[in-house]
Amino acid sequence: MENAVEKKGKFPYRLGFGILFGLLGWLVPYLGVNSTLLPAKIQQIAPGQKVQIVALLATIAMVVATIANIIEGALSDRTVSRWGKRNPWIFAGMISTLICFYFLTKVTTISGIILNWSLFQVALNMMVAPLVAFIADKAPKKYRGSISAFYGVGMNFGTPVGTMIASRYITNINSGTRCAS
Repeated sequence: MENAVEKKGKFPYRLGFGILFGLLGWLVPYLGVNSTLLPAKIQQIAPGQKVQIVALLATIAMVVATIANIIEGALSDRTVSRWGKRNPWIFAGMISTLICFYFLTKVTTISGIILNWSLFQVALNMMVAPLVAFIADKAPKKYRGSISAFYGVGMNFGTPVGTMIASRYITNINSGTRCAS
């Protein structure tokens, strides 16, 4: 059965901008922490092993994220609630990632960072898998490519912005003050 938007032939702008802003909502903080703040924290804790630890952290995070994405995507496909299939997952992921970000500021060991970042990957994918599924769920077939372009714009914009914002929060290891830019 075709949905009302597809019958009328109107472009689904709300869906496109919802995908765009949803993507920016997780991508900007994620990339800022992942590419800038996390390596800086590792540098403070274990400067002599930074490269190896960042590589290990990235490997573990990718494995956890892949498994979480598959499982949480499948679970969101089967969710039935008064808020829809995807929305409860996105909301739970948002709250969970905020909690993980908070605890990331408190951990002082490499094992604590690895554990926290792994939990963060699980929480993040509670948002990512359902958000991507919105394209297939809600976009009329003839507009799926265009709606996917909103996702692409968000990726191209969110990647540098997250890193630029995060770089403003790196502290000088010796003085504890924020670096001047």
